[in-house]
Amino acid sequence: MPHLYTQSADARYFRPVSEVDVTALQSELWTEGYFVARAVLPHPLVAACRGAVERAAEAGVATVGAFAFDAPWELERALAPFADAALGAEARLRPAWWAWLLDTDAPRGWRPHRDRPDVASDERGAPRSITLWIALTDATPENGCMYVVPAPLDVQYVNPNATDDVMSLQCVRALPAPAGSVLGWSSSLLHWGGISRTGVRGRISLSFEYQTADVPTPSFPRGWSPTRAERAAHALEQWDLYAHMHEQPPAARERLSRFLDEALARSS
Repeated sequence: MPHLYTQSADARYFRPVSEVDVTALQSELWTEGYFVARAVLPHPLVAACRGAVERAAEAGVATVGAFAFDAPWELERALAPFADAALGAEARLRPAWWAWLLDTDAPRGWRPHRDRPDVASDERGAPRSITLWIALTDATPENGCMYVVPAPLDVQYVNPNATDDVMSLQCVRALPAPAGSVLGWSSSLLHWGGISRTGVRGRISLSFEYQTADVPTPSFPRGWSPTRAERAAHALEQWDLYAHMHEQPPAARERLSRFLDEALARSS
């Protein structure tokens, strides 16, 4: 079943024009630990988000600066049907989001890791915590697409204390995806971003994390998004949260802070 989106009467938001195939999505997620919904988001929204990431990169700051702008938050609202379907309940947004632009200075995605294996599923194996990753450009093996170890091939998948070790290279699966695709995975899934080939423009993407209401960690209710006044603080919190992953020097935080202040002042 297609997952198509159109702009709603309120020009800031986008809504689905057909139902998400919940059964198929849940089947893939439960079986493989991930799902792929290809080219399901509208081009104008994808382009606006891509532009926000590029503006941060062109300013020489961390790409999480893209969240100073409206487009990523409009996209987050459009993801609700996928998040709800994946969790089988009304999803709550975790304070965990990021954006990537692979270039000559940072041609790699993040190294192999699991997001939160300790809270990933309940006693039945149903997902309690997931990530949604959105391709803002085509993502291919040549420009740094996502790679995963599917659940059936991962002996540590159900271990709440699982390590980040890739046990067998033959178990690795590439997930190429055209722009506008939504990839979702359990917080137990071992995954990472590839490296872009020299001379090939790296992919651009962003992600959000979601959880069910019973997970005892901070989250936001449906429909929440930071006000413009709150966005700088939230972006800097993400910088700190993912410092072990982005590995940028401390001085880059101050550049990001100035960029956020200037971007938000221009938009107010």
